[in-house]
Amino acid sequence: MIHTRAPIGLLTLGGWTATPWAMFGMACTCAGEETVRLALRPRTGGPAVPPEVGMLPRQLLHAVLREFALEGSAVALSLPAEADARALAALAVAATAACAEAVGWVWRPPQLAWTAHRLLVSVQGSDDGLADILAAVTGTAALHRIEPYPRAVSTVTAWADDLFASSLLQVWTGRPPDPTLMRRALARCRWDDQPTQPLLWRLRGLAPRAHTALRAGDPAALGEAMEEHSALLIRLAPALRTPEFAHLHPLLRQAGAASLIEGPDRLLLLCPAERQAALPRRIETLGYRIAPVRLAREGIRAWREDGLRLLAPMPAPGASAPSSGVNAPARHATT
Repeated sequence: MIHTRAPIGLLTLGGWTATPWAMFGMACTCAGEETVRLALRPRTGGPAVPPEVGMLPRQLLHAVLREFALEGSAVALSLPAEADARALAALAVAATAACAEAVGWVWRPPQLAWTAHRLLVSVQGSDDGLADILAAVTGTAALHRIEPYPRAVSTVTAWADDLFASSLLQVWTGRPPDPTLMRRALARCRWDDQPTQPLLWRLRGLAPRAHTALRAGDPAALGEAMEEHSALLIRLAPALRTPEFAHLHPLLRQAGAASLIEGPDRLLLLCPAERQAALPRRIETLGYRIAPVRLAREGIRAWREDGLRLLAPMPAPGASAPSSGVNAPARHATT
């Protein structure tokens, strides 16, 4: 039996699209401590995928099994109660890693990410989700340069400073998620669309700023990047400025908290240390659900029953990392 564990993406700043003229994009990603877990074993009877699994995850798992000619295998998995697009991306990574291990393919993490993304696209019918795929592969704070044409990604990873360990909060607005909203907004970024073209470049430029702030433990710089990212998203997709966001945002700014729009259904907050007790209570009294979140320390992991096998080497903190180890928490691990 092969086990995998992939963290679910939490924070993404930056941007790129699949438009050829964009040439490349940049994204800073961090995953959270919440994970997707999967076990792959030979099938001795019964369905390949548990019957209680939803339609989209079921289709994704069957697509991955077919890709590796493992239709004779069965999977067991653990998904969070509120599985969303990010959890689906983490599932794509976990399933791809398990099947790669089963057939003995030792892949570099960028190959794993591109394969998982291709399979995810084949199921969901859109090219969304690459940032969430990369977050599940790398886990810790990572800066990615993505070249869609030809497909290539280079990644620099670093541990996010411990200062952020207790300062991140997630707020659910009560609205339903709309995964197509940003897709429609970014589709407007064309070479001949003068109003939106500069916004893409500005979004892309936020990624290295956010990565530097995470690595250096600079909440002010990260907060500025989060606020600017949200403002640019609203200019691209005005529907993201929901009544709930308009209600909460002045309160958050007055309290010194920065917010990152993650969709109409939720916000990610960076809360000042001195307000980490009072601000959540204030938000809850307004009728919103809020929970603390923590950043992951590692990305995708795969192991067999006989022991752990990492998909990339993990040097000790401070040691130089090998060129293939985007999972490594060294300061200058490059792929």
